[in-house]
Amino acid sequence: MSKAGPALGATFRFTSRWKEELVVAGPGGSFILELPMGRLSAYLPTREAWKDQAPEWAADLWPVLKAELEAWCDASRADLVIDPTATVTPLHEASPEARGSGRGGSDDKL
Repeated sequence: MSKAGPALGATFRFTSRWKEELVVAGPGGSFILELPMGRLSAYLPTREAWKDQAPEWAADLWPVLKAELEAWCDASRADLVIDPTATVTPLHEASPEARGSGRGGSDDKL
């Protein structure tokens, strides 16, 4: 898995971490996308779903995020799944207590 910084001129930086999370850092803050490890896959909401979930500073950056995430996935040998049910979690709410257990598991709190 790649933990490299952003490419020259990139807007976003991607860092994988335990608990199947992909931390996305951008010009206005950070958020988390799902990154299941069974088959390494990054989940990005559809453009329409993004509008409802994105941090305010990133609301108009979906095309940039998608392109840069595609490049990260290629370099990391991960699939990119664009799914209307994919979640975007603000970094400060990313603890297991604040979220369910993620895709493919129970929705019960840990």
